[in-house]
Amino acid sequence: MKFRIERDPLGDVRVPADAYYGAQTRRAVENFPISGLTAPSELIVATVQIKKAAAEANTALGRLPRDVASAIVRAADEVLSGKLRDQFVVDVYQAGAGTSHNMNTNEVLANRAAELLGAKRGLYDRVHQPRRGWRFSRWSGRWSKRRRIWQGGSRTRVARSPMC
Repeated sequence: MKFRIERDPLGDVRVPADAYYGAQTRRAVENFPISGLTAPSELIVATVQIKKAAAEANTALGRLPRDVASAIVRAADEVLSGKLRDQFVVDVYQAGAGTSHNMNTNEVLANRAAELLGAKRGLYDRVHQPRRGWRFSRWSGRWSKRRRIWQGGSRTRVARSPMC
């Protein structure tokens, strides 16, 4: 398997070269192997819908360049259509805690958006969540919104989910 090297505040991380997730997701997978289960698609969809809406809103406010926003929206639409679901690799119980799932989502969308803009995966200079992409779409305070979106789509399944 080939790897790329990404850097985060803790140092260098080896990430599979073909992965759309990045360093923080890789660390979460290594540090929190709780159940072997990943986030259900309803949680992924709810999270991506919020990220997409934040990109659109920040573009309308002039806080995000249109080309970057367009790439983020295209990446989000791909995930919403069912693509790249294998890139959401954080354990469901860690995903339920929030931060790791949020970063997994950010990295997948950022890397796919960067790729759509002609950059390589793992290079976050044009599409970087905290500095550019989806201001105000961070995890804190958003769990209840995701939960409501998630439940709206499948109340019965949520009731049986290990997340509840």
